[in-house]
Amino acid sequence: MAPLLRQISLRTQIFISMILLVFIACLLILGATFFQYKNESKDYNLFRLNRKENQLKSQINYLVDKNSLINKPNPVWSEFENDFSAIIKIHKVNFSLFDLEGKPLFTSFLPLKIIANNYTLKQELIEKIQNSFEGRFLEQNNDEIGKFQSSYSLLKDKNGKPFALLFFPYFEDVSFSENELSTFLQSLDDLSFDAGLCYYFSLFYFKIHLAFFRNDTYENRPNGLVKTK
Repeated sequence: MAPLLRQISLRTQIFISMILLVFIACLLILGATFFQYKNESKDYNLFRLNRKENQLKSQINYLVDKNSLINKPNPVWSEFENDFSAIIKIHKVNFSLFDLEGKPLFTSFLPLKIIANNYTLKQELIEKIQNSFEGRFLEQNNDEIGKFQSSYSLLKDKNGKPFALLFFPYFEDVSFSENELSTFLQSLDDLSFDAGLCYYFSLFYFKIHLAFFRNDTYENRPNGLVKTK
């Protein structure tokens, strides 16, 4: 390696080094931009999950109190299936309800593992929910429809006593990331995505040539001037 470097002129070595520095800087900028969008999207979707879940709990608690469903057997809950289905239409989300033993009270969407278990929650999952912070457990799912996040939480009465379990599947909203990306590209003089890429490649090309001419100027200085400095 050392003999090969001796065969390369100082001018070429400096030029190659400057190209590598510019290339690494571009990679760092792209990497930082990617992780920024990823983290913002994650925070946004977690916020949206919590907000939707709280809205669901309020609506469900209202129906339960209105119809006195606490401690009622499962067949009584099924009589109000249309009321629970109306919540799905209003909020445009799915959810399912189970009693404290994991038996279904109302279902609209369930992962395959729960369906395979006769639409019943496993005891170990129930224990995780009950022992988790604030009676709430988040889970990542990889189902036939793809990856999604879901929450299991305890529904409590006015005295803080649990009476049911809520399963809430949340499918990520990609509109936030798309809006952020659109805003970022618009900051480049409202360029389209393709034009934005051309902008970066043009900038990269300009920096390489700038480095070349600066290096050329340095190499062509009179020897006496370099020695004086």
